[in-house]
Amino acid sequence: MQRSILFLFFALFATVLGQGFQPKRCNVGQKKADRAVIRQQFTNYREVCDWYLTYKRNRVPTLKSFTVPTSKRAINRFSSACECIVKKRRSTRGTPRLARPAGFTPKCTVRAQKLLAAEVKQPKQFCLLWSQLQWRATGAVPFGGNMNIKQIYNACDCAINGTPTTTDEPTTTDEPESSTTDDSSDSSTTDDSASSTTDDSASSTTDDAASATTTDAPTTTTDSSTTTTTSDSTTTTSTMTTTSTTTTTSTTTSATATSTGLLPIRRNAIARPGRQYSNGKRAAVEA
Repeated sequence: MQRSILFLFFALFATVLGQGFQPKRCNVGQKKADRAVIRQQFTNYREVCDWYLTYKRNRVPTLKSFTVPTSKRAINRFSSACECIVKKRRSTRGTPRLARPAGFTPKCTVRAQKLLAAEVKQPKQFCLLWSQLQWRATGAVPFGGNMNIKQIYNACDCAINGTPTTTDEPTTTDEPESSTTDDSSDSSTTDDSASSTTDDSASSTTDDAASATTTDAPTTTTDSSTTTTTSDSTTTTSTMTTTSTTTTTSTTTSATATSTGLLPIRRNAIARPGRQYSNGKRAAVEA
């Protein structure tokens, strides 16, 4: 029994917690009419309502249907309509007062003015609420990511103080990277190396060519050989002279052979042993 009661208690608690804040009578009467006005006056009306309910406010950001924007009745009506839109209770906390960042001064620009005009129908009435403080928390912005805090302040300077003084907001230009310079340096180094290699190769080739075309002094070799052969009464003298000329590109070999003619030999001048000739007749003689 106790377990059943405990289970029902937790189930009821979870149901209530899951439902969250549920405002009443949102679809009838004044709340319904005010919800329609808010949807018509603000492009991102959910973000505007969520921002408006975050802190306690002292005016409403539009005059449409709210004739006295600083009255408690107008503030209550606007807050009640926003509670119906975002299902969130209005806060009773005061808006924190923050110092404006050093070096920043709101300056009206055309771009900021156009951005705000795209978000609200009555920029001046919104800016009278926004500009009550010099700076607002960056975590609470009324238009989601469409405008940042500085852009809203610049746009409100246009809405409250007059026409734009500049056409565009100042932008930061990044310095160019040094990759181009590095690439150029690398390229020049490569070219120098290539030139150096080419020059060295050319020099080496020229030197090799010069070495290859060097002509050595002609070398002449003369061999003289004399051969004398004596056989009985026949003498033969042979003389050979060889001349060799050598160069790198061509080799010329000349040979000159000079042979002396055979001396005249008479047929009957030499008598062979054991034989005798007489009157043209051959007779055998005993040894």
